[in-house]
Amino acid sequence: MKLFDSIRELLGTKIEKRSLTMENVFGAFQPGGLVPTPAGVEVNGTTAMTISAVWNAVNLIAGSGVASIPLKVFKASGEGREAATSHYLYRLVHEEPNRYMTSFSFRETLMHHVLLWGNAFAEIEWDRAGRPIALWPISPTAIQVTIENGEPVYRYNGRPLNPSDLIHIPGLGFDGVKGYSVITMARHSFGLALATERFGGAFFGNGAWPGLVAVHPGALSPTAKRNLQESIDEKHRGPDRAHSTLILEEGVKVEKVGIPPDDAQFLETRSFSVVEVARWFNVPPHKIKDMGRATWGNAEQMNVEWVVDCLRP
Repeated sequence: MKLFDSIRELLGTKIEKRSLTMENVFGAFQPGGLVPTPAGVEVNGTTAMTISAVWNAVNLIAGSGVASIPLKVFKASGEGREAATSHYLYRLVHEEPNRYMTSFSFRETLMHHVLLWGNAFAEIEWDRAGRPIALWPISPTAIQVTIENGEPVYRYNGRPLNPSDLIHIPGLGFDGVKGYSVITMARHSFGLALATERFGGAFFGNGAWPGLVAVHPGALSPTAKRNLQESIDEKHRGPDRAHSTLILEEGVKVEKVGIPPDDAQFLETRSFSVVEVARWFNVPPHKIKDMGRATWGNAEQMNVEWVVDCLRP
């Protein structure tokens, strides 16, 4: 590390004039703005990753799929090609894009950005000889891309960037320059998945009862109402207290209200959310642990589809 720092100080870099530091690169990583959904929950990059199917799909494509594939620099030879291990770019792409990241973690990070935000960006650090010596990932939420006079213009939190100093990997888009934000496009599906999980947590957190109404034959003061509610919640709220004995006095009766999860097809909705996530990421459902449609006969074919339809693009 100290040797690398000494070499940097000796050579100097063009990028220092832009004050590119660990704080304004890695410190700029933000989850992105919250996107409201009809399901009543808001979705962004962080909340989407709390959905197990989304986490599994992103981790699968970014890690097991893209980052784990060796990335080498080759040169032509009499046998066709051979690894150019002595080339200055070989270490950069195959081993250490920057002093804090391996090639695996660098590509995994950028693929994560492409999958959720639709775009991945990395700034190139140069030495005085004009050779790249480091690649620094930048949060996709910190880069603004516009088309001006027919050319793409990049700004980092409002500061112009030279396109030749930037690696931009766009996902599916409409203009050939910017990729769609999957967070925005899939907000309804992800919002439904988040709402279903939130409902399940609240349902079982309330003692696995949809809701209760305590009916008192007389009139209660505000203090008495509060004491009655707190008494019932204290003794019966939560999965550990579900189905315990409920003792009431003064002619109070309890009635259940709400729709039971089986009638609301709670489990079916959760299963459907997994399939929806698989569609958004073009991943066979069995790769994100939905084995409902997998058989010994079609598993091999679905693995082929996983490579051809998802990983190869």
